[in-house]
Amino acid sequence: MNNSDLPTVTVAICTQNRAEQLRRGLQALTQVIVPENLEWEVLVVDNGSSDHTQQVILSFADRLPIRLLVEERHGVSYARNRAVGEAAGEYICWTDDDTHPHSNWLKGYLDAFVRHPDGAIFAGRVLPVLEGETPAWFLDNRHLLTDLLARCDLGDEPKPLDTKAGEWPIGANFALRMKEQKCHSFHPELGVSPRFKRLGEETAVIRAICAEGGKAYYVPDTVVDHHIVEQRQSCDYILTYHRSAGETWAALAHYGLAQFMGKPFPASSGPTLMGAPLWLWRLTAQNWIAYQWARFSSCPQAWLPHLQRYGYYRGALDFQTAHRNDP
Repeated sequence: MNNSDLPTVTVAICTQNRAEQLRRGLQALTQVIVPENLEWEVLVVDNGSSDHTQQVILSFADRLPIRLLVEERHGVSYARNRAVGEAAGEYICWTDDDTHPHSNWLKGYLDAFVRHPDGAIFAGRVLPVLEGETPAWFLDNRHLLTDLLARCDLGDEPKPLDTKAGEWPIGANFALRMKEQKCHSFHPELGVSPRFKRLGEETAVIRAICAEGGKAYYVPDTVVDHHIVEQRQSCDYILTYHRSAGETWAALAHYGLAQFMGKPFPASSGPTLMGAPLWLWRLTAQNWIAYQWARFSSCPQAWLPHLQRYGYYRGALDFQTAHRNDP
């Protein structure tokens, strides 16, 4: 294929107060292979930073086709929607401010776009990189922390995604055809914002496109390293992450987005306490007690699942009680 026939591409990154992490990621982006004559752009959305984020972005103007966007409404969904509204590409490649793309990242996506003209969703490979001094218990139990580490590795061969088996892109590295992306905004009640720390804004969009018949493909050549800072390698962060996941589970049901869940939140029925069903209180308490017991009597492989489940149900419980008076 002639390079002049390549589709145009937008690379989009949303960021807030991670100037030096962003600098390292943009430096890695300058090393990716860019096919000759490719029309592409890099949009970096500053979502209300108070550090030197904007200076970092502008410092790459001589090395990348980069454009700084400022989104004053705080929340990653608002930032993502701003990028979509400004994007000029026929495809949009999403990555994060704490990822480092490998050299073949952009070319891998381009090859997939050409190879699969019917494709609307593309999942890249995400490999966690642990920074600092990782606790031994964390390192030994990485297989239990796949979601938290945002790992996506479905092997070395490209293939259609088996979404029925739970194969979905990870927010740190995915691409969408703009035709479908433009039809699906990121929901402002999902994703991280000053009001809450929920997940799933990208998952809801991807699942909506898939529900409309959008084809999804895994692209193993599009690799990013996802850098996990030392502060996130702790019990406190594991609890925070899973509380966010549980809150998202409840929020999707509350806002009429239950079709985008893997596991639907049960319809409200039976007795409640402070707006939350008693079964949710029971599961939260059971896993808290089990975690406390296992923490002092067993190995991390035994207590980690209880901590994760406690956080998940606690997040859902917090959402339910906080929204008990909503119409």
